[in-house]
Formats: sequence, structure tokens, C-alpha cells
Amino acid sequence: MTTADPKREGERPEAVQSYRPGRKSIARRLWTSFALLLVVLAVSSVISIYLLLQVVAIVKRVVEVEDPWERAALEMEINIHEATLGVLNFVHDPQQTHVEKYEDSHADYRRYAEVFDALMAAGGQGALSAKVTALHDEHHRLGDRIIALVTQRDDALSSFRVRISELDSLIDESLQKGLDPAAPDYLTKLNAALDMEINADEMATAIVSYVQSPAPELRHELDDAVEDFERFEALYRESELSSTEQSVLDHIAQEFAETIRTGREILGLSDSLEGTLQDFRDTLEEFDFAIDEEVQQVIHERKQTAYSDTQSRSLFALAIILTMAVVVLVIMAVSTWVITTKIARSFWILVSGIDQVAQGNLEHRIKLDSDDELGKLGAAFNQMVAQRKRAVDALDEKNSMLEALSTKLSKYLSPQVYESIFSGAQEVAISTQRKKLTVFFSDLKDFTSTTDDLEPEELTALLNDYLTEMSDIALHHGATIDKYIGDAMLLFFGDPTSEGVQEDALRCVNMAIAMQRRMVGLRAKWQDFGQERPFHMRIGINTGFCNVGNFGSDVRMDYTIIGGEVNLAARLEGICEPDGIMLAHETYALVRNSIDAEEQEPLNVKGISRKIRPYVVKGIFDQRDGEETFLRSESQSLRLHVDLRNLEERDRIEVAEELERQARRLRGRPDDGG
Repeated sequence: MTTADPKREGERPEAVQSYRPGRKSIARRLWTSFALLLVVLAVSSVISIYLLLQVVAIVKRVVEVEDPWERAALEMEINIHEATLGVLNFVHDPQQTHVEKYEDSHADYRRYAEVFDALMAAGGQGALSAKVTALHDEHHRLGDRIIALVTQRDDALSSFRVRISELDSLIDESLQKGLDPAAPDYLTKLNAALDMEINADEMATAIVSYVQSPAPELRHELDDAVEDFERFEALYRESELSSTEQSVLDHIAQEFAETIRTGREILGLSDSLEGTLQDFRDTLEEFDFAIDEEVQQVIHERKQTAYSDTQSRSLFALAIILTMAVVVLVIMAVSTWVITTKIARSFWILVSGIDQVAQGNLEHRIKLDSDDELGKLGAAFNQMVAQRKRAVDALDEKNSMLEALSTKLSKYLSPQVYESIFSGAQEVAISTQRKKLTVFFSDLKDFTSTTDDLEPEELTALLNDYLTEMSDIALHHGATIDKYIGDAMLLFFGDPTSEGVQEDALRCVNMAIAMQRRMVGLRAKWQDFGQERPFHMRIGINTGFCNVGNFGSDVRMDYTIIGGEVNLAARLEGICEPDGIMLAHETYALVRNSIDAEEQEPLNVKGISRKIRPYVVKGIFDQRDGEETFLRSESQSLRLHVDLRNLEERDRIEVAEELERQARRLRGRPDDGG
């Protein structure tokens, strides 16, 4: 034995140097087994003749499976079931391999069917053979029909998905992104385009779901989605349209009509496929009955002659067995001693090597002076240790890489979502669930016009500063950051973690108040840096049931929320005054014991069928708990912001004196230097 460790060079385990077989050694166990084998063989020799008579009877029963009729029928039944499995697998997983399996099974069936037909004809059972053949041909015809229907359905479904994607792209790129935010009917057009896109996606979802599991209610969902799409298209057309918009809408209408036609074609193919599948299964049941009942009855009637030479062949087999037993005993007696000693020594060498590896010495190697299986086992052990060392080294390197990658990925995900994915609490798969969430939507008033004169670098720095400050506040209050849409932010509370619906709503409103307060300081800072018209933020908050989860494809997905309640939050933000916070009635009902808000006149909002009862949060910039943290006053000709948090008493006096001096100047009184 050799080892790579210098301290162990030339050493051999003590157990190997002074090997003595013990009571529980492999050698003693083998010799004990040999003795027991002698006893078993002696007893077996005595009872062999008695068992021989039993063997004859057993062979007569078992050998029935060798009947050529039964073998052919069994192979035919196996192959038609394999063909059936190929068709059903193709229905759920349309891969060419399933079709090939289906065709191969039918080819194998026909090969055994030729033998079966010949045997049945020779036995005067031509009518039964013709019946089985007719059932198989019908089964094959229906299988071909199913494969053709699945192929047509999937081709139509692929075309449908392409059309849906093109339709979404037309609405998104040609309508939504081409709108002028300054136009008076901007929100009307934007909302109509958004609703058209949503209903197109709902239509696609209904058709894909129907393909997976046909249900009448999915047809109703499809009809509703089509009706809503056309209604919102008509709503868009009611506004003042440019020639480009008119052309785009006509193109969208044409694409939508073609998409609906393809979708309804898919529904028809799915219905036809369901009916054909039922006929396919019924034909298989008739075939099984013919084989298992009628054909087996014919086979059973033919089995009248057993096997006349069974007894003589069994006696001959017994003589061979006894002769071989004697030879085996002699060979075992000679070889057991040699083999057991060698095995035991090799075993102890292996044990010592395993002990070294168990102690963490992955540099350890063993050497077995043998060119047989034991030598190969030693070489395999050394190779295993070497591979394990390489694997450990590679694993350490991969762990370091994964840790760095995990840190980078965390910047692209909300902390709650990142934690749930990397802890294994949430699977990375396309799935959603319905939850009651509190949704936050905000944007900056007149963002585009305010930033028109800014250089791209200045705009980037300003927007990043704003989003960084707001994101810090959001994460501090436990919000899940869904996305940034330019200057707008979409946040929500209640998933993947929740403190309860009421507490989630309260945290969201407190977060909004904290953001508006922070905006006061940010505007002062931006003005100090030369920004003439600093940003003013509007916030809309709503509470209701939303679909939340992973949306997208198998290769790219987004963790987000959708639903009418999200749209309502956006609508509330749109009608909110700058520096204000607008709550839906559902949110106000949850926080009214903690938040002061004033109800506004009920109003109708585009895309929402019911009247909305909005509430405006009052006292956003009032001090809480009697502790003043800042002074703020803004108007067209006045901008005052004093941060009191870091002012000492002496600094407060200096600020007060400065304010008094400026007040005297405004009143036209001379400054007395006081």
C-alpha cells in the first residue's frame, strides 16, 4: 500500500500486516455457508425424486404460455396497447417520437397478426380472425385521425399565439407608446388601449385553457373577452383620432378578427379530438374483449394434450443437476480457501483506505497486488477518491461563484421575492394565486415637461435619486416593489409576506405619508442644485383581490400583479392632487381608526363600472406625537423648508432671528441689526 502523505509513506495498516481470520471474518462465513450447502444438497438429493413428480404437474400448467396461439394473441394485445399509449402520449406531448412509437407498435402488431391469422384459419376460426382484424383497422384509423387532429390543433395554436403576440405588440407599441401625454384625451385612449390588451390576453388564456381542459364556461369567458375588446376598441375610436391611429386601429381590428377565427378553429378541433378519443378508447375495449374472452376461449379448447416427454426430460434434467452439484462441490472446496484469504486481505486494505478518506485525507491511495477484480476495485477506489477531491474543489469554486451571482441577482428582485425564491419557499414556475393586496401607484406631476430641458445625464441622476429615496422608504415599511415605469412606481403589500390585510393597508398609507414628507426635503435639495421646477408626487392606494405570481414564459417570467384593483390604484393616482394621497374606500375602511382622511365626491372612472368613493389623506405634513421635525411652507412666490432634526438650541435661535429679519424686510421695515 502506498499513500501521497509523506508521514505515511511506506506504512501499512496493522490489520493487514498481521492478518488473522476472526470469528466473524468473511473466510469463516464462507466456510460455514459451504457446510450448510453440503447439508442442503444432501437433503435435496433425497427429496428430488418426490419433487420430480410435482415438477411434471407444474410444467404442464406453466408451459401453456408457450402455445403459439396465446403468444401471438398476447403480443398483438401488447402492441395495440403500446400503440394506444403512443397516441395518448402524443395528445399530451406532441413529439414525433410518440408517433414513431405508435407506427412501430402497429408494424409489430401486423407481424404477429400474420401468424395469428394463419393459426386461426388453420383452426377454422376465420370469422373471429376477421373480427379482430377489423377492430385493429378501426383502432388504427382512429389513431391516425387523433394524430392529425392534434397536429392541426397545435399548428393552429402556434399560429394563434403568434397572432396574439402581434396583436399585443400592435396595441403596446403603436397605440400606448405613441400617445401624447399632454393630449386632453390621453388617459381615455391609454385606458382603452390597456383594456384592449388585457382582454386580448384573457381571450388567449381562455382558448389555451380550453385546449388543456375543455369546459363550457371557458367559451363564455372567450365570448366575454371578445365583446369587451370590441367595446374598448369602439371607445378608443370615439376619441379624436389621427390618420395614423385610424390606420393602426384598422390593422388591429383585422388582426383581432383573424385571431378570433383561429381561436374558434382551435375550439372546434379540440371538441373533435375529444369525440375521436372516446371512440378510440371504445374500440380498444372491444378489441381487448375479443382477445381476452373469445380468443382465449378458443385457445383453452385446443389445450388437451400436455407434453408426453415431460417426465423423461425431467429425469434427464435431474441427472444433469446432480452431476453438476458434485462438480461444484469439488471446485468450491478447492477454491474457497484461496479466494477467502485473498478477499479478506483486500477487504482490510480497503477498510484502512476508507478510514483515511473518512478522516478527510483525500490524498490517500491504496495498492492491491492483484490483476483481477480486486485489483480493479482498488483502482476504482483510488479513482473515486481522486474524483471526489476534484469534485470538492470544484464545488468550493462553484459555491463561491453562486454566492457572487446570488448577490448580483438580488439587485433585480424585491427583497421579499428574492428571499422566498432562494429559501425554496417559492418555486420558479409560471403560477399565480388570488390574494387581497393593498396596491400603491405613484408618479411625478408633469414629469415630461419638467425634464424636457435636462441633459440625459442630469435626468438620470435626478430620477435615480428620487427612486432610491422612495425605494428605501418602501423597503423600510415592508413593501414589495413590483416595477418602475419611468417615473412611476408600482408597489404592493400582502405578498409574498403579509401582516394581515388591515396592517398591510396601514403600513402602505404610512409609507405614502413618509414618501410625501421626504419629497419636501428632496425638492429643497434639487433646488439647491439648480432644478427650477422640482418634482411633485401623486399617490393612489387601493385594497382588493388581485392575481399575483409569476407571469411570462418558461424562459423569461416576471413576478407581478394584475387585476382591476391595480387599475383602480392607477386611476386614483391620476386624479390625485400633487403632494397628495388618494385612497379607495376599501383602503380607508381599513385605516380610518389611524389615518385622517376626507371623503370626496363620488365619481366615475374610466374602466371601472361602479362609482368610486375616493378619500384624500389629511395632515400629511402635520407633526405626529407633538414632535416637530421640520417647518414647511410652499406657494408660487414662497418656498420655505427648515429641517429641525439636527438643529441645536443655538441654531434654532439663529434660524428664528433670520426669519424675523426677512419678515421685517417684507413688511418694508428697516433692518435694525437685531
